[in-house]
Amino acid sequence: MGVTRRALGAEVKSLQYFLNRTAVLNQYREFLRTTKPLADDVRQDVRRQVRAGFDAYRNEEDERRVGLLLRQARDQLKMVSDLVDTAVAQQRSAESKRDWKKGDWAASKQQAPAAAAPVEAKDTWMDSPSDGEDGKDDVKGRVGTGWPWKSDKGTDKLDLEGIKRR
Repeated sequence: MGVTRRALGAEVKSLQYFLNRTAVLNQYREFLRTTKPLADDVRQDVRRQVRAGFDAYRNEEDERRVGLLLRQARDQLKMVSDLVDTAVAQQRSAESKRDWKKGDWAASKQQAPAAAAPVEAKDTWMDSPSDGEDGKDDVKGRVGTGWPWKSDKGTDKLDLEGIKRR
């Protein structure tokens, strides 16, 4: 029998190489999906920066370095996602006709149905305390007996006699 030669060449790629490659491609696609809601010119600029970042390390072969770069890219993806969410929220607030400072909806071309009840802002952490002794009745219905530092009961001291210390 003759000697069989490999068609792929002398170098065999490791499993980690393919796992890293898959993770890099997934992150790149996630960057593209994340920037989709942005305005065209901003989206093109952000995508150009993302592509430049990925191209800078295209030929990196050290698996540990690639892993580090993947973690850094994940953190940057989170930051980009937060910035995109902020930009989208600002776009929506600029387009809306609501007057948030007055606490009601501003009049617009379309009138809201008359059945809509006004929203009350009483359900907050700043609700007034109850009339009970020391404000023990919690306005949110949480279980408790008031503030520990306002009670007359002292703290019990632990009896540590007989406990061995290391």
